[in-house]
Amino acid sequence: MNSFGPNMLLAKELIEAGYKEPVRQFFDECSLFWRLDRGRLKSWAAVMDSNQMPNFGANLIY
Repeated sequence: MNSFGPNMLLAKELIEAGYKEPVRQFFDECSLFWRLDRGRLKSWAAVMDSNQMPNFGANLIY
């Protein structure tokens, strides 16, 4: 998970259900170990804050 990062399927489903704060906390916790995120966590949080669904790409698969 340090290189590819965690699976974001649950995060996607929580956002769809309107639960953004737990997803934000999950992003914060992921930032503690996912050093190769290339800014994705911050980008996903910003997209989520603009009431849109982040494009989690391959992080929905593994």
